[in-house]
Amino acid sequence: MHGAKILDTKYDDIYSLKGTKNSLIIVDGDKKGLASNVGDIIVPAEYKEIRAFGEDYSNGYIVVNENNKQGLIGTDKKVVLDTIYDEIKSASGNGMHVVKENGTLKIINENKETVLDSDFDDCIQIDGENLVLRRGDTVGVLTIDKNEKIPFEYQEIKSIGNNNFIAKKDGKYGVIDGTNKIVLNFDYEYIKQRKDTDFIEADKDSTTTEIYDKDISLKLTGIVSNVNTEKGYIYIRIGNEQKYYNFKFEEKEEKDFFANHTLFLSKKDGKYGYKNAKGELVVEYIYDDAKEQNEYGFCSVKKGNVWGSLNAVGNVALKPSIILDNNLIIDFIGTWHLAEDLNLYYFEK
Repeated sequence: MHGAKILDTKYDDIYSLKGTKNSLIIVDGDKKGLASNVGDIIVPAEYKEIRAFGEDYSNGYIVVNENNKQGLIGTDKKVVLDTIYDEIKSASGNGMHVVKENGTLKIINENKETVLDSDFDDCIQIDGENLVLRRGDTVGVLTIDKNEKIPFEYQEIKSIGNNNFIAKKDGKYGVIDGTNKIVLNFDYEYIKQRKDTDFIEADKDSTTTEIYDKDISLKLTGIVSNVNTEKGYIYIRIGNEQKYYNFKFEEKEEKDFFANHTLFLSKKDGKYGYKNAKGELVVEYIYDDAKEQNEYGFCSVKKGNVWGSLNAVGNVALKPSIILDNNLIIDFIGTWHLAEDLNLYYFEK
């Protein structure tokens, strides 16, 4: 079976665009263009440089010509901004873009009319009528009518919708509203709103996270192990229990998100065991600690102060025998365990 040709062989090089999943840089001599992974030409090979606009390809592409002037092309192949600017910033929204032209940083609307071109050093975010701007070392918010909505007295500000903003002041994070009223006190080490979710995670310290809904109502408190936007779950340790919640903050079970798992963690009288998909007990409640089945089918189990592993049917793969007190994450593949240094991510015996 022969593979189908998706691009002509005339190009000198073809490689994937960093930060994208379905875009290919095409090189013709000293010029670059852009194609989709099915061979559709998005940007002809006419530019010195091409890169994703913002975090990924979905917002379009910045193109740079031989005079080092920048322009913006949308994913629909339409020219959003002509290639005439010294710089195009990643902040955009409500039809507005942040550009530098003839040495002057300014915000323009979709008609290329100047909305703001003075009294700010950078535009961090555009959200509706709100312009999150930096002046020197401080950040505040102006409206497109140039009215000051939030004073320039913060280190960081990010709009999170519902007229609320994550802000940083004196090294701590909190949440304020559009009137500069404090919604969450500045008591947190870090606050973030995850992409593709409308709730926020507020880290009290290195181990305790509070999760708030979009109305800044506290929903969960514990140690967050994972927020999976693909499957739509929060995996969090509350007290001594690991629990699953969906994004409506409804408590769920492991099997609701992992239909292919063969063993499901269960706890009784302070001990851990495992049930099968039918709810039948297949591993007795004999372990002092245990982890849920990993993607390789193994379960990490602890007796006393030592760890071992079970295979996909609950048989012992490694009798508990290894002290892993310094490991932040306990995980096994057969007799191999995840190494202490997570930066290197390797398994060892």
